[in-house]
Amino acid sequence: LNCNYRFDYIDSLVLRTVAPLSISCSLLLFYELLQHRNRKHHIRKATPEMIECYVVPEVLEGAFKSNEVDKFRIVFAHVDTNLDGSINKDELHECVAEFEKTFSDSHVDRAVSDMFKEASLRDDENIYFDEFLYAMVEARRLNT
Repeated sequence: LNCNYRFDYIDSLVLRTVAPLSISCSLLLFYELLQHRNRKHHIRKATPEMIECYVVPEVLEGAFKSNEVDKFRIVFAHVDTNLDGSINKDELHECVAEFEKTFSDSHVDRAVSDMFKEASLRDDENIYFDEFLYAMVEARRLNT
């Protein structure tokens, strides 16, 4: 019995629904862990100057509440360690490895690769803030 078609369809369906949800859950968990770590270790928070380059595209201006956008900017700034306006695979790998210490390197690599496949819309190996917001919109759409 050959079930390749069915497997491909299910695999595709799972990837399209689970990946954005896992990205959004991971980033929200990351935000909460950052808040806890900041309170515990008094680590400096992202300043408005640090996150001014993270602009919401006009198309998405009404998609989120202002406090949600602020949280997204804070999370993005903590992952974007060089503050160049984008997250590269090394930055995301470091972030996932830091907060998911039980993951093996191969599991972290696979998670990062999956997140990039889902969130990166350009072919330049980076996730920009607008792409990040589009992934959050997609996660919200799939969650409702």
